[in-house]
Amino acid sequence: MLEKYQEGDFVPGKGFFHLCKYPNCTDKSFFGRKNKKYHSDCKKKMDAARYALKREKTKKENQIMFKNLSILEDLYPKSIGYNEIPAKELLLKGFDPKAPSRRIKTEINGYDCHIIHGYAYRYIKKNDTIIIYKENELHRI
Repeated sequence: MLEKYQEGDFVPGKGFFHLCKYPNCTDKSFFGRKNKKYHSDCKKKMDAARYALKREKTKKENQIMFKNLSILEDLYPKSIGYNEIPAKELLLKGFDPKAPSRRIKTEINGYDCHIIHGYAYRYIKKNDTIIIYKENELHRI
């Protein structure tokens, strides 16, 4: 019965006849809006594949950033925004100081801090140490 329709034909009560453009679609023909290209399930698969390609571009940076975040979370109780931790300790845990972070200067003292998802750290070159803060604590330094 579907053979009598051509792509784009309007069928009253059903909509426009289409052939799904998704390469792995098992049931190519469907009815829908005039501008539809895929079955609903095929559209979800296409969107997921497209999103995965976009994510692939930032995957490595995100992995490094989240590893750094995990290290900051683990060491925060030791520093709690006051105590200096040897920078070597972070590096031994796999911390990458060149990983993506947001850089700011604190308002009171103008300290250069790096923020990673709610945690921040300040490198003290003179002592080769780091102080770890929660982002909401930066207003006091």
